[in-house]
Amino acid sequence: MIAVSTAYLSGLFFASFFTKASDLITVAGIFALLVLIGRKKGMDSTDFSVTALSFSLAFAVFTVYTGSVCRKITAFDGTSGSFSGVVSEIKDYDNDKSSYVLKGKINGVQKAKVSMFTGTLDVEYGDTVQMDCKFSVFKKDYLFDSEGYYKSYGIFLSADGADNIVCTRLHRQKLKNFLMNYRERIISDFRIKLGNDCGSFLSGMVFGDKSYIDGNTKNSLYRSGIGHVLAMSGLHVSVVASAFMFFMRKLRVNRYISFLLMDTAVAIMIVMANSPVSAVRAGIMLNMIYSARLFRRESDTFNSLAIAVLIICTANPYAIYSAGFIMSVTGTFGIGVLAPYMTKNIPDDKFLLKLAKSFLSLMCTAVAVMPVSLMYFDETSIISPLVNIIFVPLCSVAMIIGMIYVLTGGILPLLGFAGVLIKAVIFCTEKIGSIKWAYFSCGGDIAVKSALLCTLAVVLVKLFFNDRKYIVLSLVLSFSSVLVTSAVYRNTKYKSLNIALLGSNSRSAVVISCQGNTIIADLNGNYRTSSYVEKYLKRNGINSADILVLSDKVQSKYPVYRDIVRTEKLLVSGSTPVCSDVNTVFDVQNGWTATADNFSASFSDGVLTVLYGNSVINFTDKAESLDGITIHYGRLKKSDQIICDGKNIYTDSKEDIIYKYSGMENFEICGNRIKKL
Repeated sequence: MIAVSTAYLSGLFFASFFTKASDLITVAGIFALLVLIGRKKGMDSTDFSVTALSFSLAFAVFTVYTGSVCRKITAFDGTSGSFSGVVSEIKDYDNDKSSYVLKGKINGVQKAKVSMFTGTLDVEYGDTVQMDCKFSVFKKDYLFDSEGYYKSYGIFLSADGADNIVCTRLHRQKLKNFLMNYRERIISDFRIKLGNDCGSFLSGMVFGDKSYIDGNTKNSLYRSGIGHVLAMSGLHVSVVASAFMFFMRKLRVNRYISFLLMDTAVAIMIVMANSPVSAVRAGIMLNMIYSARLFRRESDTFNSLAIAVLIICTANPYAIYSAGFIMSVTGTFGIGVLAPYMTKNIPDDKFLLKLAKSFLSLMCTAVAVMPVSLMYFDETSIISPLVNIIFVPLCSVAMIIGMIYVLTGGILPLLGFAGVLIKAVIFCTEKIGSIKWAYFSCGGDIAVKSALLCTLAVVLVKLFFNDRKYIVLSLVLSFSSVLVTSAVYRNTKYKSLNIALLGSNSRSAVVISCQGNTIIADLNGNYRTSSYVEKYLKRNGINSADILVLSDKVQSKYPVYRDIVRTEKLLVSGSTPVCSDVNTVFDVQNGWTATADNFSASFSDGVLTVLYGNSVINFTDKAESLDGITIHYGRLKKSDQIICDGKNIYTDSKEDIIYKYSGMENFEICGNRIKKL
């Protein structure tokens, strides 16, 4: 089962990410290597046939699903039409805005699920919505890979500009509506009784709802290495199951009835958490483990994980795109498979030995998730094993209290104690997250690629030698290699001038950095632009800026940037004070000059100019070309002419002109190289 599941998952992986003809060479090389290893391990023709069949079947299933489902739906991209569907997901936001997932038909013909963001509608789960709209596919962006995210849920189109919306209340799915309304009431109780910070944290642990949690708190938790407590996964499901079965045993309830009641409680928690794939995976594995005990049979974590992966990926081939699914699988493998294997011979009859064994187990888990963490979250915690040993028990106690509150309707007044524990966790993780050496940023794709190669190397050591000493050595060398590679890359980048233009829809901000000096200039950004800046700073390990320039909407932008980065000097337009804790210079629209150790930036007549040695880089919202490289931010007018000389870069584009440096957003200039972010 493990071999079949691994081969199936590999088939989906290669079908989804290795899409170029040149990638076939890579696939063939890996396949040949696996055949060589298989022969060395004594695999016979039957083993090879089953494994190859599983791999080929996954490849075929993915290809057929892409052609017969995905492409038929995405063919409606850019078209206008009608859609009628049932509400399957609701998410509310501020200012009476909501997003909905509707499952129905496009133009009454093509079955599809679409996502729609609009004003809040008077609908519940199971109600129908009819509308006219324009369909568009999701696109990968520097800030968020919406294409991969929605693909993993089987959603391929967004319904934009919805008009003539007709909602019909059908009063279906009464149980789900009751559970989701109950969930919202509990979340409200948490936030009212514990305060916004602690209540939002508890909501995240119990329901996996991170929407109310402060961004700085989330960053601190992930940098400390315990951000996983906010995702509904194996930890949550196992806590619910263990606590439930404990009380059932105390009450001497029949083991079959206990299993049924426990399964029902877990299913309810998963539904109220909106059925994330990580929780579904945990629920499947939990059923296998507890049903094995029920029928007095042995259970195996690796085998259970393999079956869960096979079930999920067979039901949804695009689950391979889900970051939550991949993180859940690697984390479970680390704690449930790698850690027991590596610590098998370590005794735990004494407290210190038991503590050391727990620390090593968490270290194995951290190593297992590191490549995926770097790939999806740009950072990974170095001290997560130590932090997990100290704080996960506190979080687990608070989580159990929260779940008891949920299951009893708030009868037991225990939330106050949970609030005390959560306050301690937030306070400590904020201190830990501010320590630079406690985590490291990937800095670029080189760290991610290095981590993946090192993972492959460790797997090969296991397959060829199968000796714990060699595996430990390979893990230590791999982890060190990733750190060194990342450090060398960042040091090389640190010495050169790096200029990044960030934002979307031609709303831009510029980050200029060189040898520890950083200038951030918000040129014409909107409310989302600061999020792009935050991601870039986080990815490159930049925590402070010498100068922050805000050219408009200063009163609303400054509080956002203040939470993102520490600033020595603030340059703002207008003459209204926005703060008292930084050196502020007013009326920047009239021109300004900022000088760092190795470069200078100046603003005059609507042009931002960066000088570095003999290099000149200009940012302007006008159409004319200037000396050096000219970056044209903002929208192009119909009368504007695109200059295709390789020295002019445009954030906007024109349909009648094909120019590779137009429509460029979120890119970085490093020396003479332009790199798409």
